[in-house]
Amino acid sequence: MAMLNADNIALLDTNAVIRYILNDIPEQHDRVKEFILSRSVVVRYEVIAEAVFVFEKVYRIPRPDIADLMKNFLSTKNVLSHYPATMMAALTLFAAQNLDIVDSILCAFNGVKGWDVFTFDKEMNKLLHP
Repeated sequence: MAMLNADNIALLDTNAVIRYILNDIPEQHDRVKEFILSRSVVVRYEVIAEAVFVFEKVYRIPRPDIADLMKNFLSTKNVLSHYPATMMAALTLFAAQNLDIVDSILCAFNGVKGWDVFTFDKEMNKLLHP
């Protein structure tokens, strides 16, 4: 992540991310868009996970479409995430594997950062230890 002026950074909550991406409530979408244009915003991986969960379980959006929506959003000017390469890898895993988003994020940390992951989940262990 690039060096940022800490005085002009803000965090986005999941509901703001969802309103921005879906544009289903235009006035809220416009407010979030204006906010994003006015400063750098950080989207934490917890928020990414929650948004993916809502898109999948509430809106019933197919996994590949969710991954594309989130990747496009995370590529928006002024939108930053912690561990951006890892989050992109997690979204790719989520779209391609039968893993929930949290497991996808953990596997992506293993693949991108080399961090060990301890789990009893058999599907995850197949990916972590092929």
